[in-house]
Amino acid sequence: MAIQKSTTEQPRIIKLTDEELATTSMGSHNLQAALEALHEDGLVVLENAVNPAHLDHLNKRMIADAEKLKVLQQAHVNFNTETQNFQQEPVPEEGYIFDDVIANPWAAEILEHMLGPKPKVRFYSANTAFKAEARQPVHIDMSRGYSRTPFGFCVNINLVSTSPENGATEFWLGTHNVTALEALTINGHGDDGPDPVIANKKKGSASRAAWGTHWFCR
Repeated sequence: MAIQKSTTEQPRIIKLTDEELATTSMGSHNLQAALEALHEDGLVVLENAVNPAHLDHLNKRMIADAEKLKVLQQAHVNFNTETQNFQQEPVPEEGYIFDDVIANPWAAEILEHMLGPKPKVRFYSANTAFKAEARQPVHIDMSRGYSRTPFGFCVNINLVSTSPENGATEFWLGTHNVTALEALTINGHGDDGPDPVIANKKKGSASRAAWGTHWFCR
Protein backbone atom coordinates (compact mmCIF):
# COMPACT_ATOMS: atom_id res chain seq x y z
CA MET A 1 0.00 0.00 0.00
CA ALA A 2 1.51 3.34 -1.02
CA ILE A 3 1.31 6.45 1.10
CA GLN A 4 -1.21 8.92 -0.26
CA LYS A 5 0.59 12.19 -0.87
CA SER A 6 -0.96 15.30 0.62
CA THR A 7 -2.42 17.77 -1.85
CA THR A 8 -0.58 20.65 -0.17
CA GLU A 9 3.12 21.45 -0.53
CA GLN A 10 3.42 23.42 2.72
CA PRO A 11 1.72 23.28 6.10
CA ARG A 12 -1.56 25.17 6.03
CA ILE A 13 -1.19 28.40 7.99
CA ILE A 14 -4.18 30.20 9.53
CA LYS A 15 -3.91 33.76 10.81
CA LEU A 16 -6.41 34.51 13.56
CA THR A 17 -8.60 37.55 12.97
CA ASP A 18 -8.85 40.49 15.38
CA GLU A 19 -12.30 39.26 16.41
CA GLU A 20 -11.02 35.74 17.06
CA LEU A 21 -8.17 37.12 19.16
CA ALA A 22 -10.55 39.35 21.16
CA THR A 23 -13.11 36.61 21.82
CA THR A 24 -10.60 33.71 22.12
CA SER A 25 -12.91 31.76 19.84
CA MET A 26 -12.53 30.76 16.22
CA GLY A 27 -14.94 31.79 13.48
CA SER A 28 -16.55 29.11 11.37
CA HIS A 29 -14.35 29.66 8.29
CA ASN A 30 -11.02 29.37 10.10
CA LEU A 31 -12.30 26.50 12.23
CA GLN A 32 -13.36 24.55 9.15
CA ALA A 33 -10.01 25.25 7.46
CA ALA A 34 -8.16 23.97 10.55
CA LEU A 35 -10.23 20.80 10.74
CA GLU A 36 -9.77 20.08 7.04
CA ALA A 37 -5.99 20.52 7.38
CA LEU A 38 -5.82 18.13 10.33
CA HIS A 39 -7.92 15.49 8.59
CA GLU A 40 -6.05 15.72 5.27
CA ASP A 41 -2.48 16.68 6.24
CA GLY A 42 -2.31 15.83 9.94
CA LEU A 43 -0.89 19.31 10.65
CA VAL A 44 -2.12 22.90 10.87
CA VAL A 45 -0.41 26.12 12.04
CA LEU A 46 -2.09 29.04 13.82
CA GLU A 47 0.27 31.87 13.03
CA ASN A 48 -0.53 34.39 15.80
CA ALA A 49 -1.99 32.31 18.62
CA VAL A 50 0.64 33.00 21.31
CA ASN A 51 1.78 36.28 22.85
CA PRO A 52 5.42 36.82 21.75
CA ALA A 53 6.21 38.48 25.09
CA HIS A 54 5.36 35.22 26.87
CA LEU A 55 7.70 33.35 24.54
CA ASP A 56 10.55 35.83 25.08
CA HIS A 57 10.18 35.43 28.83
CA LEU A 58 10.21 31.65 28.60
CA ASN A 59 13.03 31.59 26.07
CA LYS A 60 15.39 33.62 28.23
CA ARG A 61 15.00 31.21 31.14
CA MET A 62 15.00 28.04 29.05
CA ILE A 63 18.20 29.01 27.23
CA ALA A 64 19.94 29.31 30.60
CA ASP A 65 18.47 25.98 31.73
CA ALA A 66 19.46 24.32 28.43
CA GLU A 67 23.10 25.27 28.82
CA LYS A 68 23.12 23.55 32.23
CA LEU A 69 21.27 20.54 30.84
CA LYS A 70 23.75 20.11 27.99
CA VAL A 71 26.64 19.24 30.30
CA LEU A 72 24.75 16.78 32.50
CA GLN A 73 25.71 13.16 31.92
CA GLN A 74 22.19 11.97 32.76
CA ALA A 75 20.50 14.37 30.32
CA HIS A 76 18.21 12.62 27.85
CA VAL A 77 19.30 13.10 24.23
CA ASN A 78 16.79 11.98 21.61
CA PHE A 79 18.23 9.12 19.52
CA ASN A 80 21.94 9.83 20.00
CA THR A 81 24.39 12.51 21.06
CA GLU A 82 25.16 13.43 17.45
CA THR A 83 21.68 14.94 17.02
CA GLN A 84 22.16 17.27 20.01
CA ASN A 85 18.39 17.17 20.50
CA PHE A 86 17.70 17.28 24.23
CA GLN A 87 14.50 16.55 26.10
CA GLN A 88 14.03 19.64 28.26
CA GLU A 89 11.19 20.29 30.67
CA PRO A 90 9.45 23.69 30.54
CA VAL A 91 9.69 25.88 33.64
CA PRO A 92 6.95 24.79 36.11
CA GLU A 93 7.27 27.90 38.28
CA GLU A 94 5.00 30.85 38.90
CA GLY A 95 5.60 33.54 36.31
CA TYR A 96 6.45 31.02 33.57
CA ILE A 97 3.07 29.32 33.09
CA PHE A 98 0.91 31.03 30.48
CA ASP A 99 -2.59 30.07 29.38
CA ASP A 100 -1.84 30.64 25.70
CA VAL A 101 1.09 28.21 25.94
CA ILE A 102 -0.18 25.38 28.12
CA ALA A 103 -3.92 25.68 27.37
CA ASN A 104 -4.16 27.68 24.16
CA PRO A 105 -7.88 28.50 23.71
CA TRP A 106 -7.90 28.32 19.90
CA ALA A 107 -6.02 25.03 19.91
CA ALA A 108 -8.43 23.69 22.53
CA GLU A 109 -11.43 24.67 20.42
CA ILE A 110 -10.03 22.86 17.38
CA LEU A 111 -9.25 19.77 19.45
CA GLU A 112 -12.74 19.70 20.94
CA HIS A 113 -14.06 19.32 17.40
CA MET A 114 -11.53 16.57 16.67
CA LEU A 115 -11.61 14.63 19.94
CA GLY A 116 -14.74 15.66 21.81
CA PRO A 117 -15.44 17.98 24.77
CA LYS A 118 -12.94 18.87 27.48
CA PRO A 119 -9.61 17.65 26.05
CA LYS A 120 -6.89 17.26 28.67
CA VAL A 121 -3.15 18.00 28.71
CA ARG A 122 -1.40 14.68 29.32
CA PHE A 123 2.20 15.63 28.56
CA TYR A 124 4.02 18.97 28.80
CA SER A 125 7.63 18.90 27.63
CA ALA A 126 10.04 20.35 25.09
CA ASN A 127 12.77 19.44 22.62
CA THR A 128 15.80 21.71 22.54
CA ALA A 129 17.93 21.41 19.42
CA PHE A 130 21.53 22.58 19.74
CA LYS A 131 23.54 23.12 16.57
CA ALA A 132 24.58 19.75 15.16
CA GLU A 133 25.62 18.09 11.93
CA ALA A 134 23.38 15.04 12.36
CA ARG A 135 19.60 14.95 12.29
CA GLN A 136 17.08 12.55 13.77
CA PRO A 137 16.00 9.58 11.67
CA VAL A 138 12.55 9.92 10.17
CA HIS A 139 10.17 8.48 12.77
CA ILE A 140 6.79 8.44 14.44
CA ASP A 141 6.29 8.70 18.19
CA MET A 142 4.27 5.49 18.44
CA SER A 143 5.42 2.33 16.72
CA ARG A 144 2.72 0.00 18.02
CA GLY A 145 -0.80 -0.60 16.80
CA TYR A 146 -3.16 2.32 17.39
CA SER A 147 -6.67 3.42 16.65
CA ARG A 148 -7.68 4.49 13.16
CA THR A 149 -9.48 7.48 14.67
CA PRO A 150 -7.75 10.50 16.29
CA PHE A 151 -7.04 9.97 19.98
CA GLY A 152 -4.49 12.68 20.72
CA PHE A 153 -2.65 15.64 19.26
CA CYS A 154 0.63 17.45 19.89
CA VAL A 155 0.35 21.21 20.23
CA ASN A 156 3.81 22.50 19.36
CA ILE A 157 4.79 26.05 20.29
CA ASN A 158 8.20 27.28 19.20
CA LEU A 159 9.86 29.95 21.33
CA VAL A 160 11.52 31.54 18.29
CA SER A 161 10.78 31.67 14.58
CA THR A 162 11.92 28.44 12.88
CA SER A 163 13.46 27.81 9.48
CA PRO A 164 15.91 25.34 7.91
CA GLU A 165 18.76 27.49 9.24
CA ASN A 166 17.90 26.86 12.89
CA GLY A 167 16.52 23.34 12.75
CA ALA A 168 12.86 23.51 11.75
CA THR A 169 11.00 20.20 11.92
CA GLU A 170 10.36 18.28 8.70
CA PHE A 171 6.89 16.74 8.32
CA TRP A 172 5.58 14.16 5.88
CA LEU A 173 2.06 15.49 5.37
CA GLY A 174 -0.73 12.96 5.10
CA THR A 175 1.21 10.04 6.55
CA HIS A 176 -1.09 9.96 9.59
CA ASN A 177 -3.79 8.52 7.34
CA VAL A 178 -1.93 5.21 6.91
CA THR A 179 -2.14 3.49 10.28
CA ALA A 180 -0.93 0.04 9.19
CA LEU A 181 2.78 0.17 10.04
CA GLU A 182 3.61 -2.54 7.51
CA ALA A 183 2.18 -0.27 4.76
CA LEU A 184 4.48 2.64 5.55
CA THR A 185 7.53 2.82 3.31
CA ILE A 186 9.42 5.79 4.76
CA ASN A 187 12.90 4.71 5.80
CA GLY A 188 15.18 6.41 8.29
CA HIS A 189 16.25 8.97 5.68
CA GLY A 190 12.83 9.77 4.24
CA ASP A 191 14.00 9.42 0.64
CA ASP A 192 11.61 6.62 -0.31
CA GLY A 193 8.37 8.32 0.67
CA PRO A 194 6.61 11.54 -0.35
CA ASP A 195 8.62 14.75 -0.11
CA PRO A 196 8.66 16.32 3.35
CA VAL A 197 7.72 19.91 4.13
CA ILE A 198 9.71 22.13 6.46
CA ALA A 199 7.64 23.87 9.11
CA ASN A 200 8.80 27.47 8.75
CA LYS A 201 6.90 29.10 11.60
CA LYS A 202 6.87 32.63 12.92
CA LYS A 203 7.35 33.21 16.63
CA GLY A 204 3.90 33.18 18.20
CA SER A 205 2.68 30.27 16.10
CA ALA A 206 0.99 27.21 17.56
CA SER A 207 0.87 24.07 15.45
CA ARG A 208 -0.95 20.85 16.11
CA ALA A 209 -0.27 17.46 14.65
CA ALA A 210 -1.76 14.01 14.98
CA TRP A 211 0.10 12.42 17.90
CA GLY A 212 2.04 9.24 17.42
CA THR A 213 1.02 8.62 13.81
CA HIS A 214 2.71 11.42 11.86
CA TRP A 215 6.18 10.87 10.35
CA PHE A 216 8.69 13.65 11.04
CA CYS A 217 12.26 14.44 11.99
CA ARG A 218 14.21 17.33 13.49
